[in-house]
Amino acid sequence: MDSITQAVLGAAVAEAGFRHRLGRKAVFFGALCGTLPDLDVFTAAIDPWFELQHHRGVTHSLLVLPLVSPLIGWLGWRGAGRRGAWTTWAHCAFWALITHPLLDVCTSYGTQLLAPLSKARFAVDCVSIVDPVYTLPLVLATVLALRRGPGGAPTHALRRRAQAVARGALGWGLVWLAVGAANHRVVEGRFRAALEAAGTPPVHLRVMPTLLNHLAFRVVARDAAGAIHCGTMSVLADVPPALETVPPVDDPAVALALAHPKGALMDRFADGLTGVRVEHENGRTIVFLDDLRYGLSRAPARALWGARAVVEDGAVVSVARTNNRDPAMMKGELGALWSVLWTGRVAP
Repeated sequence: MDSITQAVLGAAVAEAGFRHRLGRKAVFFGALCGTLPDLDVFTAAIDPWFELQHHRGVTHSLLVLPLVSPLIGWLGWRGAGRRGAWTTWAHCAFWALITHPLLDVCTSYGTQLLAPLSKARFAVDCVSIVDPVYTLPLVLATVLALRRGPGGAPTHALRRRAQAVARGALGWGLVWLAVGAANHRVVEGRFRAALEAAGTPPVHLRVMPTLLNHLAFRVVARDAAGAIHCGTMSVLADVPPALETVPPVDDPAVALALAHPKGALMDRFADGLTGVRVEHENGRTIVFLDDLRYGLSRAPARALWGARAVVEDGAVVSVARTNNRDPAMMKGELGALWSVLWTGRVAP
């Protein structure tokens, strides 16, 4: 999820379980540990393709984070003036670090929990990458944890209240994720039934929360013929989805683009739900590989990002990442989502 959420999650973990032994600095330490795994975003500054390979990779691994927790805990212990036992700081680091990928895996992006042994991306699809209902209680818990009493130091009653709020916020987060998982299951069942009723049973499908909520879901499925059907469905409106279909493209250039290392990487990152468009210009073939997991409610077949491969004389000349987000299109997206949420349809 977003960095603010991960920071306040780490802070709440520290407040709930370690503040009473390690002091106020543990809250800052927990917030820092909560954001550390996302330092891998700087790989995009090296090469935009690195982000697809390495973001949510080894820094989010359930195999790696336990190994680095003792070192980070020791550094925290030294930085806090050696207050408490360094093993307690290591324990705090472990939980603040490990909850980061465990929360990320609940989103749709894909998290490499077993890196570096496996590049498989795991996604539970039960919470949006930005969800204020999940985040705001953690923000409140962090604010209370950092609050000082009249004399500059928190009173015993204030510390107990902050710890209770932190534990409550963490518990509420688990409840909200469980609600998202239940909503996901409902929409997935409806989506699968709608596809089968239309005579296009899916061979692969994804149901993903839309921005700021897990009541309306982006739905995408590939059928046996290779066509990809996409749209938006609401758990509150039990109506057949209004889907757009991206048909398969029979062009030799498509196979060349997908066989290229960068084209294959984009297809793998998109979980095989890659929409293909082909254009011909000046003797060249332009193959667009769209990540259809992410799109707009008003234009379901319009992906937010993808790749552009140039094929000439039977060879791939170049492959570049593309950003298809148009500010004019994004402007009305929240209104479209609101309409889908209550009616199951985008308002005309």
